[in-house]
Amino acid sequence: MVIGNCPECDLVIPDRSVNYRHIYLQLIGGRWRFTNLASISRTKAGNGQSTQGEFHLGCELKAGY
Repeated sequence: MVIGNCPECDLVIPDRSVNYRHIYLQLIGGRWRFTNLASISRTKAGNGQSTQGEFHLGCELKAGY
């Protein structure tokens, strides 16, 4: 699943502070993993956020400011 402000994303967030393709979520072996594409591309939107990791219930992913 790709999250971003691009119309082709699986989850579209129409906000200028959200990158075109901001976060990638993938289910691997029953566990959700995320990759912060904004952080990898070194954009202002990804500054200071984790690049990747596991996503658990109760966790919060931030896209944008």
